[in-house]
Amino acid sequence: MGPNTLRCIEILESARQAGLESDLKGQVVKDFQRAGLNVPRALGTGSDTQWALELREALYRILMERTSSYLNLMYAAGVPEKAFKGIPLTDPVEVADAAACLLLSREWEKVCLRKRYKKGPGE
Repeated sequence: MGPNTLRCIEILESARQAGLESDLKGQVVKDFQRAGLNVPRALGTGSDTQWALELREALYRILMERTSSYLNLMYAAGVPEKAFKGIPLTDPVEVADAAACLLLSREWEKVCLRKRYKKGPGE
């Protein structure tokens, strides 16, 4: 398991500890749908490790079969273009691993911001 997969697992653990795991996973699903992609079934269940690996696998398939859909997903999620275009083009699995980490990091950021600014005055 590479450092990006470990970072994804850490993000999922942080979300669970904050009580926002379902929000995070829901945001990933929402952005898959916004990009016109079918949501991989495995993203609904499993351990953090399994979930992170399934996300990487889904991105790998999208990269290999439909590059434009990959770009649509990254734009739908709000991942900065500079970030995902800066991934070194090495092994496709490593690219998918880095992309999964970028995607999940951005989704976690959105969930945290939504929680922070959803609070009413004086909270």
